[in-house]
Amino acid sequence: GSPAIQVDVYLLGVSLSEDMDDGWNGYADIVGNYKIVHKGHETKNGNIEMIYYDWDTLKGKMGYIRKRLLYSHKECSPLNEITIEVNLEEYNDILSNSAIGSGSIKITKPGKYTINSGKGKVLIEVKTTPAVLYSDECSYFYDQPNDYASSIVTSSGGYVYDWQLAN
Repeated sequence: GSPAIQVDVYLLGVSLSEDMDDGWNGYADIVGNYKIVHKGHETKNGNIEMIYYDWDTLKGKMGYIRKRLLYSHKECSPLNEITIEVNLEEYNDILSNSAIGSGSIKITKPGKYTINSGKGKVLIEVKTTPAVLYSDECSYFYDQPNDYASSIVTSSGGYVYDWQLAN
């Protein structure tokens, strides 16, 4: 059958292509938001909380953070397409935030991906792990032979699957 998987999207880090430190603490203070569209499933909008980027040390390299879970969902494998959009800003407590930029990426298989977003890059990871407890629900619907399923139709017209008979 089609095993169930848990799909997790993590934020692993950010980088900048220029020094955007606004002065007061020696770091670029990166904030932003994201939107994840999981085709056929759900859409999630969220905020990217403050990430400090030390240009003097990193000078454009990826600044890794403790990974943050942005999205989690259980589905039957294979992974449905996921579109991730990010928008980054340099936070400024006096003036308005300065734009770093935005970008998006479409993902169809697990892995680590970099999203180019203007003067910034965002490193994300899409992980899939078996969701054992949910696999029955997946195989229940996917393993039915079509002719068998269609032969049992209730009076209201809905299908009834007899788990014992089907296996």
